[in-house]
Amino acid sequence: GNQLPQAPTFKFSTGLQHTSELANGMTIVPRIDLTYTGESYGNIFGGRINKIKGYAQVNAQMQVNGANDRWFVRGYIQNLMNNSAVTGLYVTDPT
Repeated sequence: GNQLPQAPTFKFSTGLQHTSELANGMTIVPRIDLTYTGESYGNIFGGRINKIKGYAQVNAQMQVNGANDRWFVRGYIQNLMNNSAVTGLYVTDPT
């Protein structure tokens, strides 16, 4: 009846982007993404010590496309909010 280890209660991702056209035929496309991973456990026993808190991560990017989409340049930032969440856990005995 316990939750599977490393299996979050829920997880979702969403993103938003907008393309703006410039007078010279180029386009600029900013994008932001949010992902949330719900709480989970580090082992099959589901004890309080093995609980992994849920966490969110925000990523951003900016892309510039050349006229007629012949080239593009993209810059990005992973983990924009500098979240240092625990993403996995394994507890062993002290021996």
